[in-house]
Amino acid sequence: AVVSTQSTGDVPGSGLFYVLYQATTQRYGETSSSVMLAGGLGGMAMWLWGVPPDVLKTKFQTAPPGKYNSFLDVAPELYRREGPGAFFKGFAPSGMRAFLANGVCLVVYDLVMQAWKKYLPTTTNKHQLYSTV
Repeated sequence: AVVSTQSTGDVPGSGLFYVLYQATTQRYGETSSSVMLAGGLGGMAMWLWGVPPDVLKTKFQTAPPGKYNSFLDVAPELYRREGPGAFFKGFAPSGMRAFLANGVCLVVYDLVMQAWKKYLPTTTNKHQLYSTV
């Protein structure tokens, strides 16, 4: 059950991240501020998609043995007891962290790649890179 809940969150969430990242940078360009925005929105979208399966997985794992047959058995009871907001518990701090972490990470990545292209050789031939002749 753990693998299936992770894949229901991680795989589509990663796709959503990159779609949002691409759409944002195409709309606003690739300046540091737009890359920060794109990475931040993408990170938040990934968590927004991934939190509900994670909540179900956690409820399933912490339930008394035999209470549920699968993580999908958790959803109706959780909805009935706590409403739709229960599926997004923990999103606020995760979303804020994701915005900052993903935004900063992608800005730094872009800056490193710009420096790499400017200061390091572009050849991929190992013998040319290390040749002293």
